Formats: sequence, C-alpha cells, structure tokens
Amino acid sequence: MTTVPASPLAALVPPTLARLTDRGFEAVAYLLASGWPKEPLPEPTLLLYCALLSHLPDEIALQATARAVAVATFLPKPAEILAQAHELLAERGEGPPNADAAWAAVVDAIRRGQTAGMHPLAATALQRLGGLAAITHATYADLPSFQRRFDSIHRALANRHFLALAGLATALPAPEGADAPVQYVPDPN
Repeated sequence: MTTVPASPLAALVPPTLARLTDRGFEAVAYLLASGWPKEPLPEPTLLLYCALLSHLPDEIALQATARAVAVATFLPKPAEILAQAHELLAERGEGPPNADAAWAAVVDAIRRGQTAGMHPLAATALQRLGGLAAITHATYADLPSFQRRFDSIHRALANRHFLALAGLATALPAPEGADAPVQYVPDPN
C-alpha cells in the first residue's frame, strides 16, 4: 500500500477547512496507486494531491477520485479530481450549480425577465457577459456563443470558489448592485 507522508503543504489549507482525514487520503492514494501500479507515486506528487484535496470531505474526495480514475487514460491531475468533486457537490446541492444548470437558470431568467433567485456565481458570470440586457438583445443565432462564454466564465468562477474554500484563493466579491455579500441557500425542494 502507498504510504502517505505528512504534508508540509497542509499549512496552505486553514485547519477549519481541512476535512479530508488521513484515512480518507490513504484511500484516495490507494485508489490512484491501484489504477497505475507500474508507476509509483512520488512523495511530492502525493503531497500536492493531499494539499489540493484536503478541503473535501472523505466521501467526496474518494468518489471524485473514483470518477476521475474511471475515465482517465493517465493518472488524473488534481484539477480533474477537483472538477469531479465540484460536480458531486453541485449534485448534492452543496456547491455552485454546474455550468449546464447555471445556463438553464440564465435561460429561465431570460423568460422571466429578471435574475432574482439565481445562484450568485451564475449571476456574476451573467453580469460579466453584460447582464441580462446583453443576452436579451442578442439574436437567437448569438445564443450558442453567449452560452460558450458563460460556461467558460462560470467554470472559472466555480474553480475560484472552491480554491477559496481551500484557502488557496480569495473569496469572490458580491455581484455588482448587491448591498452585502450574497449568501446562497440551496432550495430545500
């Protein structure tokens, strides 16, 4: 079994957010090592994975690693595991919606003529595109281009959100026009 060394990079993650336990990381490291048994994972690589996944709960880290390993030809990069973790958290309503769900909220906002009720990350991404007015004044043929740009912006904002949770980036400011930082409360239904 792969031995997981104590991580000097763990200091990068605030202790209140470090949720991946040693046992959870051992399971993640074992899963990675099992998928690529001919390539032993060097200690610096394990330390990097440990630091970048340490803000995740054990269950999410393990499921995300399993998903990444299942589709990977080569050892999944931490970013690939984190992308899977973001999807899992979004599916559970514990993180920002994925790009498809966020775009669906934009389409709904276009129909309603207002952005009220949108997740703050989706609202920020929409605002960076020029707001609801920019999209509603676009032609139907322009919508795929808007969607691609929105997806790119939303993914970057979601990555920054999760890096901020890990203490590796600053938190996002509230969308313009908001009086106070926006807190998202998932809909219980």
